[in-house]
Amino acid sequence: MLGEQQRPQAANTGAPDTEPPPFLPAIKVNPVKLSLSDSAVTGTTVAIFSVSTSDGSPFSGTLEASPAGTVAVAGTTRLVLARSLSSADDGLQQWGVTATQNGVSVSGFFQVQVTANAPPSPPPEPIPPQSAGPHFVIGEDDRIKLAPPSELDSRGNLVGRIRELLPLVRRAADELAAHVSSNAFPEFARNVTDYREAVAADEDVIAWGLVFGLGVVLENSAEAAKRKIEDRLLPSLEDIAQSALDSLLTLHGPLILATAEGRELQEQADRLRMTREEQLSLRGDAEWLAVELARSPDVIEPEAADTVGKAVLAIGEGRFAERGTVFGIATVRNVAITLVSGAALAALVPVGAMVGGVFGGIAGASLAWMGGKTLEKTNIFLAATAALAEKFDQSLQSSETKLAQRLTSLAPFRRFVTVNEEALRRIGTDTPRLHWMLPYIDFIGQLTDAEKSALASDNLSADDRSGVQSVRFDYSEHDGYITVGEGDAAFTLQFSKRSDGQIQFIKARENTEIARVKGVTVGEMIEFDQLPHTSTRYDLGIGDHFIVKNENGYYMQGHIIGIKDDTRGADTDEVCFEYRIYSETRPGFRAL
Repeated sequence: MLGEQQRPQAANTGAPDTEPPPFLPAIKVNPVKLSLSDSAVTGTTVAIFSVSTSDGSPFSGTLEASPAGTVAVAGTTRLVLARSLSSADDGLQQWGVTATQNGVSVSGFFQVQVTANAPPSPPPEPIPPQSAGPHFVIGEDDRIKLAPPSELDSRGNLVGRIRELLPLVRRAADELAAHVSSNAFPEFARNVTDYREAVAADEDVIAWGLVFGLGVVLENSAEAAKRKIEDRLLPSLEDIAQSALDSLLTLHGPLILATAEGRELQEQADRLRMTREEQLSLRGDAEWLAVELARSPDVIEPEAADTVGKAVLAIGEGRFAERGTVFGIATVRNVAITLVSGAALAALVPVGAMVGGVFGGIAGASLAWMGGKTLEKTNIFLAATAALAEKFDQSLQSSETKLAQRLTSLAPFRRFVTVNEEALRRIGTDTPRLHWMLPYIDFIGQLTDAEKSALASDNLSADDRSGVQSVRFDYSEHDGYITVGEGDAAFTLQFSKRSDGQIQFIKARENTEIARVKGVTVGEMIEFDQLPHTSTRYDLGIGDHFIVKNENGYYMQGHIIGIKDDTRGADTDEVCFEYRIYSETRPGFRAL
């Protein structure tokens, strides 16, 4: 079986068969299947293996890779490429490692699908810089925290960001202009020249509004050229020109949005496109996001999470609701820039490396570490590090091992985005200023079953969220009744109006019991029998938990994450809660 050891074979000594020696080696290899590009280079880690002995003593035998000319043993736990791959290697192969001790050899093998090197993917929409509203950064402990005030000039331009990105944009524009044929692409070449000249001026006198418009024109003409190339009406761009175009389009957005004029133009465009209904729809998902952030201390500091929570609750509230909405959207956008950028960088490292804690490991992963130099040229890496430039400047200059370790430390970001993908995707779809998130969420969510299992494992300190579901409903309908679950594990609940900060939870059936839980933290043990549960109704606030024991002895735990009251400025009466139904009739469980 792949990934498992073969039956031990006694060494051929010419003597009659005898009983095997008492202490036998055993070997385990991860992954059992691997997909690898034929552009992988010498030294790429392709598997992690472990060797143990039947008596628990350290393995002291020999290790041999197979096929020897293709892979080699590195240290005592890694199998790496002994040479660079090529198109001649394309297809299904079997690689492995053999351990020999006490005259007995065991082997572990795995399947490798070597695939043709795919052409570079088009650049995703650039991750914008943070604009008006609270700013967030990744701190030294690899958690999101509130940033100190940005360096602004008198006009509101982010000077540090502009000085950082402008040379990169100029370099990409120069390279693109040098390799685009004005004969084959006359209109596109003119647009490149116009853009290049506009950004060539001193940063203090650049007309950023003009650059904004020229960027739109350039991107539109690039799309038109691409369609003609696909229709075989024009020749393909040279690889150097295509690479320069991808870089320019990736960096243009962060540069223009670092300027006050660019942000103002973008915000005006957003206001024209975003309807009142879209703003109200955003609040529900934003509330969910805020609660989940507050439950994730490995991702964000409490102060920063609290800021997000307050901003989200301001959406659509107050006499001048639009002001609160703008504040909420800006805050969600800024924290999403930091969160998604970190998760995208973490997704560039195989999940096995995150779980194993060993650079280059790919236990359970579908892709091998591509190497730091190759990684730094990818569009995802370019866009994400541009958004987090201050934090990753030193990492880019460090060794490949340190860079991989730096990205691996962001594993909790990837876990958060993966677990909360549905809500994040709705926010990105419904909010024009957050459309840029969608291709990054797609990239972050491209996981094999083994990777998903690894991200949910205790090795990543993830909370157990299996079986957790969410409900959002109008409690003014059906007298506030709602039923969740089915069969013997069905629960009928009832809610009633209390205030915009609290809701009344009512015992809905005669033979059920309800309890309120306040002040517990995620993962803290809750014992139903130790809670007051003699009342027929309790007042619950956002963040409170409730427990229901139904007539069949099953338990359900709920967690309030949102409340609306239409008599206090909200558009509807609504309660939002997450819950878990337990399959065992036991009274103890951990808080959601």
